[in-house]
Amino acid sequence: MQEPPARFKERQKFYRQSQPKQRHPEPTPAQLAKRRAKKAKKWAKKFRNKLKTWASEMREDMTPAEAVIWEYMKIWEGKYRPVAQRPLGKYIADFAWRKFMLVVEVDGGYHLNPDQRAKDKIRELDMKRMGYSTLRFTNEQCLENTWEVVQIIGQRLGLFKEPEPVYVPPPINEFDEMLFAAVKKPC
Repeated sequence: MQEPPARFKERQKFYRQSQPKQRHPEPTPAQLAKRRAKKAKKWAKKFRNKLKTWASEMREDMTPAEAVIWEYMKIWEGKYRPVAQRPLGKYIADFAWRKFMLVVEVDGGYHLNPDQRAKDKIRELDMKRMGYSTLRFTNEQCLENTWEVVQIIGQRLGLFKEPEPVYVPPPINEFDEMLFAAVKKPC
């Protein structure tokens, strides 16, 4: 004998109510990290083209300080030549060397603002997580002491060697004293 359809539906309803609802267990920290990484990759894919566009625009409209530094560094060849306005992660670095894992930032006046300093610190930490070390210079340093800035960058890359100190022995007699005084004076 077959049951009528109405009664069957009632039994089905009763059965569903009597069964406990299955809940999904809480995700583990590893699963949460995996989800975050997936979202980050998705974000990076979505904005990679946007970052490239912004970087190329920034390359065309460099600040005067960036342009001065670029003029000195663009003649460096091979592995020493930097890439200007390079997208790295979710940031655009002013100058970057992938081989040396080095980023150079030229900061304007607004970087002295405490809020901006905090953001710069976070940016530096993110760069460090990616394996990059960061050198920061102000616009004034780049415009007034350009050669010193370029030398610091070159030393960090191993392009320039730090000058070795010259040892001059102390004077022993009058003649040595005169010679020592002549050596000390700039020519």
